[in-house]
Order: sequence, then structure tokens, then C-alpha cells
Amino acid sequence: MATRMKNQNTLMKAVLTFLFTGWIAFAASAQVNPYKSWRTLHLGHFDLIYDAENQQLAEIYAERLKALTPIYKAHWVTIPPKTVFVLNDRTDLTNGYATFLPYNLIMIFPVVPGPQDSIGEYHDWAWEISVHEYTHTLEMNQRRGVVWGLSYLFGSIMTPNALLPRWSLEGAAVDHETRFSKGGRLRSKMQAGILRSLGAAGKLDEVRQAEINEFDITTWPYGSRPYLYGSLMWSDWINSYGDHTVRDLHNNTGGRVPWLLDGAFEPVFGGRNMVQLFEETKKKMVDAAKAEVATLAATPLSPGVKVDSEMRESLSPAVSPDGLKLAYVAKNASLRRSVQVLVRPQTSVLFEPSQRVAIFGKAFDQSMPSGSPIPRGSLQHGPDGDDHGGDHGPDAPPG
Repeated sequence: MATRMKNQNTLMKAVLTFLFTGWIAFAASAQVNPYKSWRTLHLGHFDLIYDAENQQLAEIYAERLKALTPIYKAHWVTIPPKTVFVLNDRTDLTNGYATFLPYNLIMIFPVVPGPQDSIGEYHDWAWEISVHEYTHTLEMNQRRGVVWGLSYLFGSIMTPNALLPRWSLEGAAVDHETRFSKGGRLRSKMQAGILRSLGAAGKLDEVRQAEINEFDITTWPYGSRPYLYGSLMWSDWINSYGDHTVRDLHNNTGGRVPWLLDGAFEPVFGGRNMVQLFEETKKKMVDAAKAEVATLAATPLSPGVKVDSEMRESLSPAVSPDGLKLAYVAKNASLRRSVQVLVRPQTSVLFEPSQRVAIFGKAFDQSMPSGSPIPRGSLQHGPDGDDHGGDHGPDAPPG
């Protein structure tokens, strides 16, 4: 009986292993088209894998990757000997991600962000997304002491920094994408506008540290919280305590029991714990937002009407040549997109919700004579949206 049960257990383990392996293979095949002609460039610390049809694009990214290592050697303790970097041109969405399991891998979907994206104010997109994702790789590879020794036995799963708060991981990556470039979200007019809006509404004072880690809170600014607040915190800490703080904190947490973070933060930031650091930075955010709001208040705003208070986002507005029609893309709470069109009787009248019609799937006929009737109908939704990295991301943003 004992032998029979042992055999059954062995068979069950084999079946589960087979199913799990099959699932991994299926997921991997869905990510990368195996029928393309894939090539590899060996670039020191990087292996750049790309589709042969994208040779010119690969050369651009290869130049960016060559420039990464010298910068990061000056700012991090451990540089992994090899990171696989894949250019995967299979989608029209801007995105990318980094993982350390089962090995260091960065996947980039090389689509340039649009102006409506939170990551749309870039200078050199290939450089900035490479910096952002490689920062994540370096965050995960900082190990020391017992953790470093255990990683030789158990592999890359021994990575305490993978359990750092999202705002810390994404914040450092956004700070680096800005600090080491001429673009980045910390220079973004959109990010500055978000802070002003939150400050003017008194929402910045109400922000708690427990909130800034979340992607799925259904109030504005939604999934951008870890990127927005995390980057502002890291930027402030680096400016206040020095460039070494990123290196020292990740090296410290990389050899400690996860989640016991105050003991890691205090030696790096002069005895201050996470809550104290957050409150100090938040006060600076509030003061800066109030100062900017006061400056802008000195100039009267043009009159306006909210045309889409029920929508989560309104993007890419365009006014027809005759000035009577306003078209824009709207995204509702479930991230479904539609084209919204407002038609006003004359240019002296402001656009308002009562003038709304909706069309989807064809371009608006701008040659239609002024005043021509447009059939009204129920809202037709576009395809499901995808907030990434948006903001990366997840963003999010790149994630």
C-alpha cells in the first residue's frame, strides 16, 4: 500500500510538472513569434535579441545599451554579468518589462509613446526605456551576505529586493530615466499638472503612504501613483542625502529579511524611517504645488466648460477647420475607448455636453457643410484599453 501511494504521488508530481512546463512554454510562445528570423548581438553585459527585419532598430538600441554599463558601474555595487534584452515588435502598445526569473530578461515592445501618454514627453525613447528597465534589473541583483551565498544554491529566486514597495522600485527607475537623460517623467508637464491639480484640491495633504503603492485605486491619478509619488520621493532623497542613497539602500535591503524596511532605511537616511521620509517629501510637494498654483492664479483662466465629467480620460482633441466640431478620444472607467464629437451652432458658443454625438470606426467627414445634421445614437465603444506603465504601467507607465 505504501509503495502504491508513493507511485501515485510520483505520477501526480510528474503530471503537474508536465502541465506547468507546458503552460510556461505556451506563455513564452505567446510573447515571442518563433517563426521570425531571430538574431543576437553580444554586447558585453547584454545579449540583444531582435527580429532580422528590425536590423536598423536593433543598431539604435545596441548603441544605447553600450552606453548603459559605464553609467551604472558608478552608481551600483553589483552589475549582473549578463542581461538578455529582447526587442519584440508584436504590438502597437508602448510597453516593456524586466524580470529576474529564471534569469535577467528585459522585454521591450519598441513603440514610441503618443503625446497623450504620461510617458509622452521623452527626449530619446530608446535610451529612456532602456534606462528604466535596466534600473529594475539592477534593483533585483543587489545581494550581499547570506543572501548572496544562498543565491548560489537556490538561484535568482533569492532576491529580497523584489519585495520592496512598488513606489520604491518604480520611483528609482523613473528618477534614473530622468536623471540620466534630457527627458523623463520628472520633467513632464503632465506630471507637474497632476501635482498642481491635487494640491489645488487639497488632495496632496490627504495622501497616505499606504495609498501610493497601489495601481488599482479607482480614483485619480489611478495607476500612476507608484510612479508619480515614488519618483518624487527618490528625487528628493537623492537631492537631499546624495547620489549614494540609491546604491546604499538597495545594497542594504539586498541582504536583509524582506519587509523589515525601517532598519534598512534609517542607516542610509540619517536615522529617519520610511514614514518620516515620506512626510518630509510630501510637505515639499504640497508647498511646491501651492506656489505654482498661486503663480498661475495671477493670470486669469480662459472660460471653459467640462465636456466629459463622466469619463476617466479625454485624449487627442481636434477642432474642425470651421471651428464648429470638436472630436476627441474618451476612455471610461472600464478603460473602453470611444470617439466623442461635439457640435456647436456657432464659434461664439462654448462646447458643452449637450452637443455630444458619438461615432466609432470611421473618420469624421470634415467636408460636411457647416450646420449639417449629424445623426445621434447610443455610444459605440472602441476596443478595451490597456493602462500600462503607464504608465509603463505601467504607467503604468514601462514597468
